[in-house]
Amino acid sequence: MTLTMPAETLRLTAEQHDAVEMYMRGENFSIRALAGTGKTTSLRAIAGMHPNRRGLYLAFNKSVQRDAERRFQGVNVTCRTAHALAYPAYGRPRQPRLGLRMSNTDRAKLLDMPRIDIPGYGRVHKFAPATFMKVVISTVDRYATVAAPEISADLVTIPDKIAVKFDLTETIDKKIGSDQVERDMALEAEEKAAGLFVEKVVEWAKIVWDDIVDLDGKLPVSHQHYLKMFALAKPQLGFEYILFDEAQDADELMLDVVKSQQNTQLIAVGDENQAIYGWRNAVNALDKIEGPSTTLTQSFRFGQEIADFANAYLEVLGSELRVQGTPGKRSSVFTDHHSYRVPNAIICRSNSGAMLEILENLKAGRSVGIVGERKAEELRGLAQAAVDLSVRGWTNHPDIVATGFTKWPDIVAAAQQEVDDGDPSELLMMISLIEKTGAENIIAAVDSCVPLDQAEVAVGTAHVSKGAEWHHVRIGKDFREPGIDPETGLQKSIRREELRLLYVAVTRAQRHLDALNVAWILDYAGEVID
Repeated sequence: MTLTMPAETLRLTAEQHDAVEMYMRGENFSIRALAGTGKTTSLRAIAGMHPNRRGLYLAFNKSVQRDAERRFQGVNVTCRTAHALAYPAYGRPRQPRLGLRMSNTDRAKLLDMPRIDIPGYGRVHKFAPATFMKVVISTVDRYATVAAPEISADLVTIPDKIAVKFDLTETIDKKIGSDQVERDMALEAEEKAAGLFVEKVVEWAKIVWDDIVDLDGKLPVSHQHYLKMFALAKPQLGFEYILFDEAQDADELMLDVVKSQQNTQLIAVGDENQAIYGWRNAVNALDKIEGPSTTLTQSFRFGQEIADFANAYLEVLGSELRVQGTPGKRSSVFTDHHSYRVPNAIICRSNSGAMLEILENLKAGRSVGIVGERKAEELRGLAQAAVDLSVRGWTNHPDIVATGFTKWPDIVAAAQQEVDDGDPSELLMMISLIEKTGAENIIAAVDSCVPLDQAEVAVGTAHVSKGAEWHHVRIGKDFREPGIDPETGLQKSIRREELRLLYVAVTRAQRHLDALNVAWILDYAGEVID
């Protein structure tokens, strides 16, 4: 097929030309673009083929949107995040309740929720309104992340400390004895009790959701809530084509909206090897949009040495693709010692790991900038609240006020309980970090940091570093190698999302990669699990 290409497409690689040609066929398709392979350049070239054709670039976050607005100048492409599309009709009318903090006790009082009594075998399970409301809110928040049209029982997760109330497995011998008929009756009664609990949660979750949707409602509204309302409305956006970026970590709601568009060409672009937001219930839209697929494997970010190290992760992940370094571009990877150079960026696994790196570099006299400054400020505010509670006995920090606790040790205990349950909120993870690191240390560290463009060293997690790049990158020491299972003598397994996070981290480097802390990948012999 012979195409008349704009002058800007003459600089494209053969793979990028393939993507442009696929666009010209007018069908839906996906672009699997490995790290640093010029996906935005490819999308800009696609838009340039028909400068007046109305397109939407669906950005992953606000900073990506702002950068895209600059890159897409001169063509008729609107750059928006999903929330920016939803906000005018569904967020702005509820603006007074956006960001509103409210404890579960106050939510229950507002809705006149009584104590919830669930009849079991020879007893009644009693749940305080605040305890029950916590499960209800969890269900509503889950509903707000999926494409389900209604709140249903499959969205309810009963916390372990509640589920155990309905479980007679460990106590049935003591409570019932050996009478098999009686035992069966007891187990059936408790199973019905658990089912009734779920029914009650669904019933109250619908009441909560109705209040959230109601323009005169009183309960807090989150950004995810109004995005859900937007998706439920099945809007027709009116674009001729949609460029769906970071499609490997797509919001399920927006995927549903995008797929419901009529007479709109869909182009999904992303890299499933960089899918690191499964914990947010993200889905891989690259596999959900029907149509052919093309690939971008030629990286413009780094040379072959860094590409080879990144490919070690792709191999363990089982990917069919391998990234190619820029021909002739120098790069180096340190796997048996640390580079003598001070890195431009240190990328960590966790916020606690990042905080330790910040403290160490400040102590060494280096100027430090924090990648993801908004999150750092949130952490600092929470640390200040911890100090205020300890010194003054009170704080007006909205997140702390919403917990209903007035003493820092009680807040820490609640945080630890949620961590132990395996389902900690982001707030409570930060509380645990403050307790571990020290509130005063965190405040001093954040206050001592400088803007990124003035920093000698940038420090952040792999999550917030996604999409960024630096000349010299060091991988933090909290990306730990899975140990040996003492029972089998074999190396322990590693989660697929953990490997993807590592792949994101090592591909942020342009020239030097200090990979000593993660060189174990070269000899990893364990299993990869989902």
